[in-house]
Amino acid sequence: MKRSCYNPVKMVSILFFAYVLCFLTLVVGQEVYTQEELTAMTDDELEQICVTRGFTILRDAIDPDTGKPYDLGHDDFVEAARQCLQIEQEM
Repeated sequence: MKRSCYNPVKMVSILFFAYVLCFLTLVVGQEVYTQEELTAMTDDELEQICVTRGFTILRDAIDPDTGKPYDLGHDDFVEAARQCLQIEQEM
């Protein structure tokens, strides 16, 4: 008589473990920053938050009204990082 390798209890355990591992990866992978923490970061750190999530801050974008590059201040980088984090949470 041929013995089956299929063990339902073992399969359920493996599937449950895989589900828990995926869930933890999603939850733990999302970093949460307060407004104060974002404000305290450097512009490069804030830009890196977006870059690691696949976004780019266009530093050389041209203002169509003046024809000159936009002057990005620290608050602009804070807002960009906040938006990158928000988009990540919505995905």
